[in-house]
Amino acid sequence: MSRIGDYVKENRRRLGITQEEFAVRSGLGLRFVRELEQGKKTVRMDKVNQALQMFGMEAVPGPISQTHEASSVGSVPSAKKDKKTEKPSSLPDRSEEEEDIWLL
Repeated sequence: MSRIGDYVKENRRRLGITQEEFAVRSGLGLRFVRELEQGKKTVRMDKVNQALQMFGMEAVPGPISQTHEASSVGSVPSAKKDKKTEKPSSLPDRSEEEEDIWLL
């Protein structure tokens, strides 16, 4: 599953509402809500942010930490490490740089 999909599902359940109710309240389609919670890889970011607005959050691009498991939703990503020196590199090679979505 995706971190954002997990976040939406967990918080929707905390509110005690079904996917159908969430779709109506957020102005999204039920199919989109289901796909988002199931971790569909290709979703429209404007709709993701529309869903996240229900919880006072928004998704923004940011660098991926070296281990996805070590980072948590809403946390600040760690700096990339230089493989030779194990020190954070100031300007990572753009070809090696990856992006992820962070919740703010």
